[in-house]
Amino acid sequence: MQSLRLRLLTAVLWLWCTAEGRSQVLITEFLASNDAGLLDEDGDSSDWIEIYNAGSVTVDLDGYHLTDKATEMGKWIFPPRLLNPGAYLVVFASGKDRLTGTLHTNFALNASGEYLALSDATGNVLSAFDPKFPAQTADISYGLVQPVTEAARAYFTQPSPGAVNPTNATLINPPVIWPTSGTFSTAQIVNISAPAGVEIRYTLDGSLPWSGSPLYTAALNLNSSARLRVRAFGNGQAVSPVAGETYLKLSSEVSAVSSNLPIMILDNFQGQRPTNGSLAEWMIFEPAASNQRSSPTAIPQLTSRSFIKVHGSSTASDPKYSLTLEARNQLDEDRQVSPLGLPQAADWVLSAPYYFDRTLLHNAFAYELERSLGRYGVRTRQV
Repeated sequence: MQSLRLRLLTAVLWLWCTAEGRSQVLITEFLASNDAGLLDEDGDSSDWIEIYNAGSVTVDLDGYHLTDKATEMGKWIFPPRLLNPGAYLVVFASGKDRLTGTLHTNFALNASGEYLALSDATGNVLSAFDPKFPAQTADISYGLVQPVTEAARAYFTQPSPGAVNPTNATLINPPVIWPTSGTFSTAQIVNISAPAGVEIRYTLDGSLPWSGSPLYTAALNLNSSARLRVRAFGNGQAVSPVAGETYLKLSSEVSAVSSNLPIMILDNFQGQRPTNGSLAEWMIFEPAASNQRSSPTAIPQLTSRSFIKVHGSSTASDPKYSLTLEARNQLDEDRQVSPLGLPQAADWVLSAPYYFDRTLLHNAFAYELERSLGRYGVRTRQV
């Protein structure tokens, strides 16, 4: 009887110790936009996730899960791998799905922000960024401030995969810019605000701000078009996500334009056709309800960073050529937008048939006919 009690006590203690160890296995750091950081065994700058055993017992990760979808908790399953107390394990989130040697998940991270979680073999969530982690910036990691606590999370300008995270980093919200993107004719005053005790650094050419970029001390007075991007820097490792707005200076001729159709402005700041593609600012101005006229001096209904490129070859050399247009966010990743009431998407085509369809009606009519017959047809709007 005493032997049975001893065995039961041993089993209870073993289960308690195992559960305690598992409950302290955490995601302590990750990099969701790796441009020039840690390389994997193939020499690729893949995203990565750092796992840390904050418990006092060795944990076998066999059967544990990593996922970027709350509806698919078992998306990627760990192979047998021992993680000692106080030890770190870096798993590349590359989509390569490798279970031997250096570990790779079958998914990559979305720098715009998404769900990320670690769960044990029974499905218990041990560590999660829920409902999603905030937007990320290239080569700046995000994770738990040491000493490890799920409540204290921060950005790290110096990622430390497989090592202790800094203790002096704090989370900084992105700066607030006013007014938002738009046009102006003479000068544009721009104000930027951020939490007290931080520095605001900015650029006007669309490049990513860093700690040596110009320091914001007073309202900006813009006299020419600018692609403003800002970021807040605090003590030590603290840094905010990037915020940005674009301001386009219009000539007197453009300012006077008025139309009963929506007006679209695309400016790649190069003054030439984007044969090989270029970043651009995309703005759409819809007719006002009061007079059914649109004006490029009004508040735009859509503004977005974008990537544009000459589309096709038939009109490539014509004065008005077709374009492919990809909406992007501040991280230059796909951004879902809904211009002119069309369904959300990131990729669009500005079709300019030129000599082939001077009425601009043939394709639009065919698409509309397809939809009226209950079949798929591309949706179109004239601008």
